[in-house]
Amino acid sequence: MKVEIGSVIHGTQVPHDITLIVAFGTLLGQLDEKDEWLGLLNDAQDADEENAPEIVADLIDALNEFAPPYCYFGTPEDDDSDFGFWVDIDRVREDINDGELEVYADTGDIPPDTHIAAVINERGNCTLFTRTALEERWGIV
Repeated sequence: MKVEIGSVIHGTQVPHDITLIVAFGTLLGQLDEKDEWLGLLNDAQDADEENAPEIVADLIDALNEFAPPYCYFGTPEDDDSDFGFWVDIDRVREDINDGELEVYADTGDIPPDTHIAAVINERGNCTLFTRTALEERWGIV
């Protein structure tokens, strides 16, 4: 399953909310094709109000393992109740400025030996590509 950038669940920030555990656990179960997180998923099924905040934090950590490059699982700066996968645009800018992330105007300009690159068009839209037959990882407007 390919991670989609954007909201997974919106409208709650209560760390013991079972709704978060269900949503995060369901997503982790879909992403974890190798069953590496079965222990955590089992713990999530047995969650109660006392251990729910710890399980929510562990699920967020686990989901971050599936985040595409330059992305994270959590909430955006402007909405603490909107959990999902988001682009860390500050990190993108930093790596572009430091020369660690190369920028091109078109995918045809990316050299064949480039592992990861950003394409920024004339409107400022940014798309990140990784070299697996030049796979698009995410795009933002």
